[in-house]
Parts: sequence; structure tokens; C-alpha cells
Amino acid sequence: MTCSTSTACKSPRVFKAGWSGMVDKWPVASRFIMNFAIDNASQEELMGKVDNEGVDLMEATNEWLDNNQDVWQPMVDQAMAGS
Repeated sequence: MTCSTSTACKSPRVFKAGWSGMVDKWPVASRFIMNFAIDNASQEELMGKVDNEGVDLMEATNEWLDNNQDVWQPMVDQAMAGS
């Protein structure tokens, strides 16, 4: 891959979402994280907005949440059902 711009080859940032004690301390959040899935195309779109277009992380996230309730709501419902 050849990078033609200064932002074309930026590496995505990865954040840790949990730890071994999370299951006991926050069981619903833990179940949500274990059930969370997002397709590659959505990930690439979000990373591109933040890393290459300079869109604020929270703005990009909120836009995705607003436009994809059908994707994330079942994961929330499944996590809540176990409580």
C-alpha cells in the first residue's frame, strides 16, 4: 500500500473495554461487551471519519448510534435480559 497523504496510513487507536473483574462488578455491561459486534465496513467508516477526516470521536460515535439502533439495541436488550 502506498500512502499518498499524511493521513492515509494512520493506524487506528484501540481502547481496552474490560477486565477480568468486570463480570462480577458490572454484569450487564460485561454481557453487552461480550455480545457486541460491529461489521468491518462500519468499523472502517468510523475509523476513517475520526482518523482521516478529523471528525470528533464522540460526534462520529453518536452519528453511528443514531443511524444504527437496529444494530445495537438487540445487544443492549440481550445484556439487560440476563440481569
